[in-house]
Amino acid sequence: YNNAIKLYREGKFKEANQSFEQTLAIYPQFAPAHTNYALSLLKLGQTDQALDHAQKAIAADSKYLAAHVLLGELYQQQSKIADAK
Repeated sequence: YNNAIKLYREGKFKEANQSFEQTLAIYPQFAPAHTNYALSLLKLGQTDQALDHAQKAIAADSKYLAAHVLLGELYQQQSKIADAK
């Protein structure tokens, strides 16, 4: 996970995504990994996949605020304001 964050910060989004996928294969309920993976996916224009991982982050930890904020922003971008509530 730490390597994925490092790669993300370096702007190496494809490589970061591979590392996030490895993390999630081991820890599928790790909400921060899902959330940061979603952010990295967004950098590559993969909005639908980002939305999916934001939702998985919330399913894994309903109190993880960063995932809720991200999901709301994604819904707003897609003009799904009613879903953002």
